[in-house]
Amino acid sequence: MNGVNQDAIIADEIRLLIDEGFYQQGDKLPSELELCKKYNVQKMTIRSSLQILKDEGIIKAKKNSGHYVERKRIKRNIRFFSSTKDLLEKNGLSSEVEIISINLIQATKEIFEKTGIYVGQNLYCLNRLRTIEGKKAMIEKSFLIADYFPELDKIEFINNSLYETIKKHYGIQIDRSESELYVSEAGKEESDLLDIDEKFQVVKECSLNYDYENRLVEYSVNTMLMELYYFER
Repeated sequence: MNGVNQDAIIADEIRLLIDEGFYQQGDKLPSELELCKKYNVQKMTIRSSLQILKDEGIIKAKKNSGHYVERKRIKRNIRFFSSTKDLLEKNGLSSEVEIISINLIQATKEIFEKTGIYVGQNLYCLNRLRTIEGKKAMIEKSFLIADYFPELDKIEFINNSLYETIKKHYGIQIDRSESELYVSEAGKEESDLLDIDEKFQVVKECSLNYDYENRLVEYSVNTMLMELYYFER
């Protein structure tokens, strides 16, 4: 194999074999030596290829054993808006949503600093727990401007897409999103809801979501298990 970026090319080929089911979750990959012979490259190139796949969460290394196919991660591109339900369906995954709470609150100084929504403005705070393939995976907290969504707390949300629901009942459709990602330690509420230890690292996605009239209609904070997602820009 000749040319530049051989490690990326080999990683792409192995990734394709996994995507097509040639290697299944839990399967052991060929040894580094076998891969060197297969692709006619040096060991450092193979190690670099495997590292690419490990960084993406596609494979994992076991000490003194080799490399194994991990659970397929959900690819999430933060440059483009997509509802969680649509994203999961695209990845062939089933999910269920439990309503934790929905309350009418007033915007705090902290919310103002993050969003520009003035202090005291009425917001609906919708807090939900999403289970993916039977695993508690995400806490979805939405702050929706109450003026746009009167009596939102009387609408049924269980297992229904939030964005499909507000489009149906209020004619409001999310057009674009501005998102920020960061890694954080789980607090007590997150620990209890996701069945993880406190201080366990999670990914938080904070988003400002706008409709087709360029109005900010929602501020959302999603807390996700790192092991389930692969983020790209």
